Amino acid sequence: LIKKMGRGKRVNGNYYKKVFIGKRTIKDGECCGIWNLQGKQKLILGPRLVHIFCSRVTFLQNHFADQNQYLVIVKNDGTTEHKRGPTSIFQNPIDHRSIKVEDAIRLKSGEVLVVNKVNDDLSISQRLVNGPTLLFLEPNESVKSFSWHGEGESKVRFVPNGEKFSVLSTISDQMYYNVQNVRTADNALITIKLLISYQLVDISLMLDKTDDPIGEFIHAVQADVVRFCGTFAFEEFLNETGNFSLLETYPALLSTAKASGFSIHSILYRGYEASEALQKVHDLSLNQRSSLRYDLDEQKQKLEIEANSVKNKLDLLTREQKEEKEKLQHKINLQNKSFQAEISFKKSQLQSAINDNEFQDKVELEYLSELFKRNVKLTPVVCSQYEIVDKQIRLIGNSNSFPAASRLVIE
Repeated sequence: LIKKMGRGKRVNGNYYKKVFIGKRTIKDGECCGIWNLQGKQKLILGPRLVHIFCSRVTFLQNHFADQNQYLVIVKNDGTTEHKRGPTSIFQNPIDHRSIKVEDAIRLKSGEVLVVNKVNDDLSISQRLVNGPTLLFLEPNESVKSFSWHGEGESKVRFVPNGEKFSVLSTISDQMYYNVQNVRTADNALITIKLLISYQLVDISLMLDKTDDPIGEFIHAVQADVVRFCGTFAFEEFLNETGNFSLLETYPALLSTAKASGFSIHSILYRGYEASEALQKVHDLSLNQRSSLRYDLDEQKQKLEIEANSVKNKLDLLTREQKEEKEKLQHKINLQNKSFQAEISFKKSQLQSAINDNEFQDKVELEYLSELFKRNVKLTPVVCSQYEIVDKQIRLIGNSNSFPAASRLVIE
């Protein structure tokens, strides 16, 4: 019986035939396994034409791996081999139990893998693989997996084993968390909403100290919030909400994070929730306070307006008094300047008159002295200068002693 040769390659391992007498064409890229009656296998790589007699024929499955993959080959002797691509291999049932194609692990910047290695003495060692890189595992290596608290049905509720992963991140991350059933000092039940920003800074310390750091964070922040709210009544708590964004409010969380190899960058307070009855009481109290505050602000505004009016009037009166004082002072200054100018003018006139009189007296004295030297009687001369003579002045002395030795006689 002659059959036409198929067009495709038989490399998927599904081909199995019993051949009594026949032939097979093994194409290039195929591998054929032929078992004879004694159970011995003969492998034939194409391209080749073979004649077959009383045998079982199967075409082996070919496994391929590209440059980003590797083959995990489990042999019948119990050993495992990893063969890095690009490569290919035919799965021979005599030698291989299974062959799988695995993708290499691609790590981005800021990502870290923890790789466990089984040594020859059966001890286990760990190494950290930092991205960016492409990781091909060895047969005695495996990637450590983690199971931490993660988000449940709600984004702000965390459940055990809620997040399972193997790649650690060393970049900053954040988690939304609501601390529920928190009681204040007056037994009010509230829920505190937080946004926690954290970062893994020491992986070795984290591996040594904890299996679930997120769970420990949750327990620590619950303790801090319960401790803080327990010291205030509900009304006092409303005035202290700004402290929820301060790192100093969370000593237990900070110490837990540091001991686990994490760093807490910031904590953002997102508000609170209260029971419906408590919220109604708070809203009513808030409305009353708002009304009182509005009335107080209105009265305060009126008082400020009145105070500003009085202040403006006082300022106006002060300015008017100041202007009046300045005008009066200016008038006084002008009068003083006018008086000083008049005094200066009269003084200059008087001084000029005195100087003129002194000059005239000096001229007249020199004239009279000259007349006296010439033996002229001075009395008639002097009297002739005045219409009425009340008194007579006589100078007695000789001509040689005048005027030093003369005597003045007034009649």
